Amino acid sequence: MILCNKKKVGYKFKVGKNVKIVCDTMIVGDETIIEDGTDIYLHGKLEIGNLSNIGPNTTIRGNNVSIGSEFFSDGGLEIGGGGWHNPIANLIIGDRCVMHNNHININSPITICNHVGLSPNVDLITHGYWLSILKGFPFREGPITIKDNVIVGRNSIILANVLIGENAVIGAGSIVTKNVDAYHVVGGVPAKTIYIIKPNKLTMTEKEKIAKNIINEYKKSLAFRKITDVKINLEYPKVYVNNAVFNLEKETFDVKDHTDITDDFRDFMRRKGIWFYGRRFKSIRKVIL
Repeated sequence: MILCNKKKVGYKFKVGKNVKIVCDTMIVGDETIIEDGTDIYLHGKLEIGNLSNIGPNTTIRGNNVSIGSEFFSDGGLEIGGGGWHNPIANLIIGDRCVMHNNHININSPITICNHVGLSPNVDLITHGYWLSILKGFPFREGPITIKDNVIVGRNSIILANVLIGENAVIGAGSIVTKNVDAYHVVGGVPAKTIYIIKPNKLTMTEKEKIAKNIINEYKKSLAFRKITDVKINLEYPKVYVNNAVFNLEKETFDVKDHTDITDDFRDFMRRKGIWFYGRRFKSIRKVIL
């Protein structure tokens, strides 16, 4: 059931079973999927970009929610919380983000920028209280902002009035109570800096060695799954997979005809943190009896 005053949906938009969407305005891009059992109720606007996947049994409550392109969640995502009936209960999620069974409380606004990953059981909480603030008891309320390329480890909690800088890493089981600088790796309760990432320090020889090891690992994966007739050649930074060309430095690809193999290679490289976007990620899975 979709009840919206204004609605615009893209090419090959798919909705699963027992999906309920209530909002003022709904704008959905091309080839986006909203899976079974999803329940969305917004006072204002719902926007979802192209090639996005809202996993099964997702719940979304609030005022306005904007989700970018190539978003992926595998189910159980909960957006809203007890304070969602207010004009600032707004959520912005950028492009190419990945989420799981996360709880995102938007009593205050949350902005999640591009290419951010929330691991399973991560909570974002913008409102914390119990006894009366007038009696001096603790009260915490405010926005959360997560900048580009951040990964938040399993079972972590991000509290109100926190900004996490780009390319930061939040270790599993952390509670983040204050701002995290860009490129900082933090962990613990409360989270503290463990070390600072210094990117782009690898030599070309080191990069070629790492790439060679990754390609050899992929070849072993193909052999294990009994997948044959695949030609792979590494000429760093390019990898040739049959008739397709992948650039490891630019994370771009030139594929005339996408096949199960090219999709499988993209999905394998994703698990090394090398993301070739532009299509859904999927692997070849063979049952070995």
